[in-house]
Amino acid sequence: MPRDTAPDPAAVNLAFGAALREARSNAGLSQEQLAHAAGSGRTYIGELERGIKSASVAMTFRLAHSLKCAPSDLLAAAERNLGRWASRR
Repeated sequence: MPRDTAPDPAAVNLAFGAALREARSNAGLSQEQLAHAAGSGRTYIGELERGIKSASVAMTFRLAHSLKCAPSDLLAAAERNLGRWASRR
């Protein structure tokens, strides 16, 4: 998604969180199940999904592995979310 300026970090966190929530829901996992599979805590997963925290690259890989998808799938979904939200403005 070429842009003149980098997206706001808060918007990126929200977009990634929405992508993560959708992937988790599609996988039929609870936050607790995903947290256990990724070696994290349920609270952290909730914070990621709400855009409060941002995931490291390593955590993005662990989440993707637990969701049986590629890390690029999560990032592409986040990028689509950003594009949809930007087009609403």
